[in-house]
Amino acid sequence: MSANNKKQPSDNMRKRLEEVRQRIEKSTQKTRKEKDTLPTKKFAILNESKQLDFYPDTVETIRPELNVARHADFIFTSPKSKNVSKRRERKLNNSNEFIAVIAGTTVSEKNGERIFEERTPTVTSARIFYALLQLWEQQGKRSDGWVVFSGRDIFKILNTKAGKKSYDILRRELFVLKSSNIYWSFCYKYKGKIEGESEQMFSLISYIKRINKNLNFETEVQIKDTKNIVKIASQFYDRFAVQIDKNIILGILQGHNKPFYLKDYLTVSEKSFDASILYTKIDLYLSTKRVWRREVTGLLEDLGISGQRYKKLAHRRKKAEEFVDILNSKRISTGLIKATLEKGANDLLFRVERITNRSPRTWDVHQTLGSEGVEYLVSEMVKWVGMPNKKNEDGTPNLVTRYAMSYPETVILDALSRFRADAMNDTKVSNKIGVFTSYLHKQVHLNKLQWIGKCEGKNCKYQPNLLSR
Repeated sequence: MSANNKKQPSDNMRKRLEEVRQRIEKSTQKTRKEKDTLPTKKFAILNESKQLDFYPDTVETIRPELNVARHADFIFTSPKSKNVSKRRERKLNNSNEFIAVIAGTTVSEKNGERIFEERTPTVTSARIFYALLQLWEQQGKRSDGWVVFSGRDIFKILNTKAGKKSYDILRRELFVLKSSNIYWSFCYKYKGKIEGESEQMFSLISYIKRINKNLNFETEVQIKDTKNIVKIASQFYDRFAVQIDKNIILGILQGHNKPFYLKDYLTVSEKSFDASILYTKIDLYLSTKRVWRREVTGLLEDLGISGQRYKKLAHRRKKAEEFVDILNSKRISTGLIKATLEKGANDLLFRVERITNRSPRTWDVHQTLGSEGVEYLVSEMVKWVGMPNKKNEDGTPNLVTRYAMSYPETVILDALSRFRADAMNDTKVSNKIGVFTSYLHKQVHLNKLQWIGKCEGKNCKYQPNLLSR
């Protein structure tokens, strides 16, 4: 018998495990029904991914440091650019203020030989950097900037298949983020300071380390890495630790940051590197303006798109129409993008407008849940808590309907049962809706689900482990 066969349970064992699971499930349901004074019905339980479809904002927004966000279109160039390996510089308000991106050295292996290459951060680097920021937020926003992850954690965020090529790219881009430097001359601003520091230079990542599975992370970070190269490629199941630069972490924790829709950025970057750079420009410009216009010729120059073909209006128009098609209706921090082309005095104009009111969305209900199930849960919350059930003008579900669509029947009814016992008839409780919401929030975390509103994740005060302290 092979080693693989020994690890597989027998049919009898599978049958016994299934019987035990069913007994536990029946016992749990019986206990809940005995304690629950409310009537119950059968409803489908929506999994976490289905819940997040209803409220994408709660998990798709990250908050990059403001200095980096303001110049992301310059820091991260297109991987197809001819200047990827060269020093790049952007002048700002006067001759003393400028930003420079200095290429770093990456090491790769091919046919048993090491290949040294000079590279600056690109859109590919940005995708990985933003994924690291999301993991850092999800892991509790460590003040020292450390993030522990596996390659699969990154690939899940980027919606990329795991494989040798993916790990090779991850390894290369991590070293690009660590080895390349950003030089700020009189322009790096901290929160509350108008004038920038005279000189500031740092890489986006300070440290990269592979974590031994047998050691605790807190122990591992104390061990100095004496190797010149940290090999990441092809280590499919190992975990790694990356330390994001302290200047970036300090700025984010002090509130010197801005919201950024990572999912929309990733969607754009998958279609076009140039469009993703333009997306970051638009996100910045429309944070303070309602409309922004740029001549297409100048826009292509800003993006580093050059060539004899773009001297012809037809090719410029085709490229601009590509941007319009990719960027239209994408979310930014202040609304939605509405991109169009206009006829200008001397050239075609690329015009973007900020739309603050979202277009009505189609909200899907799980096929086995049905509209009757949603209506029942809504009626119970309206009846016992007094939650308003007025329809939204934009056609989106109101709050009580969202609760009913997002959470299992057991979660909502358990929260209602506790509310009725503790607070419904208590004259001292003035904000009964707020009390019920807190009960429901706690019940959601008890069932290891995602809260649909604002939530601190693992640091949320309604987390069971925090409430028990």
